[in-house]
Amino acid sequence: MRSLVVVGLLTLSALSGWACSCHDETVVPNRTLTATGTWQVGGVMSSVPEATYAEQNAVEVGNRNGPKGPPSGPFDLTLRGLFILRDANGQTPMFEPIPRVAFQLTVHGVLAGPAEIDLDDSRATLLAGDDASPVFTTESLEPFQGLSGHLSVTDLPETCSHRLLCTNARAAVSFSATGPGDKRIAITSATFTVHDTSQEKEVACQPLSALSKPERAVVGRHWGARLGSHSGGRGIGPKLQSSTGSQAT
Repeated sequence: MRSLVVVGLLTLSALSGWACSCHDETVVPNRTLTATGTWQVGGVMSSVPEATYAEQNAVEVGNRNGPKGPPSGPFDLTLRGLFILRDANGQTPMFEPIPRVAFQLTVHGVLAGPAEIDLDDSRATLLAGDDASPVFTTESLEPFQGLSGHLSVTDLPETCSHRLLCTNARAAVSFSATGPGDKRIAITSATFTVHDTSQEKEVACQPLSALSKPERAVVGRHWGARLGSHSGGRGIGPKLQSSTGSQAT
């Protein structure tokens, strides 16, 4: 009987605007790409010394606009880098605008786990360009063709999508390609690592009335399983809290 009462309170409180205590897990990305290579425009070559791009978009698995969850089947693996260039004498200007090169390499048909993949124009897409902006953007990047290279994946867990925790992913890549205006990029050595962490915080649950019918069905099955797994009235359901802060028992 008490189980039925709790279910009633849960449903009534959700529909009437009451909130329950929920936990939301936030992924804190820790993704880096370290690269060495060259950038050439019209016969003038600049170098990319061993440098690290450490931003959350350095490594992305799956489609950014796709559903939350592990990628199903083959997916895209995107690597991004933004590096300061050095001239033929190994020098870099001390003041802006500082020359930089940016690239975005998207490898198609990647599966979880270790892999050895040869890169060409049919297997990967490369955008690159030189830009003085210190922030990565694809606006000034151009398509490059004649891609050749290799991707060696040491570890890539199934959970490493863009919105799921990826605690351990590693790979090495090298590639070269040519672009418009007699431009050429050659990344002779690059490695990426992913060591995400998570933070959990308490948030207010959404009212059931705000959820779609499939979402309500998922919630119903979840709490049905939770309530059915307890007996004797112990630990049944979450603690409910009204909008005024009073507790419902």
